[in-house]
Amino acid sequence: KLPKNTLFTLDRVEGDYAICENRDDGKMYNIPKSLINDSAKDGDILKFCDGKFEIEKEITEENSAYINDFTII
Repeated sequence: KLPKNTLFTLDRVEGDYAICENRDDGKMYNIPKSLINDSAKDGDILKFCDGKFEIEKEITEENSAYINDFTII
């Protein structure tokens, strides 16, 4: 059983499963796609709430902005 406020990063979708990384310990989980918000996309931050994994929009935006700050040389 995971702590209530555990956050996940949606890595990818494979078939009927969303492959998600636990942001606390880096472990990967195969979560049934039916439990993931339909609008979720790779890189979104998710939190389990009321029986589904919902997108944490603010954290996702902050994470995206942080990643976009890096430039590849």
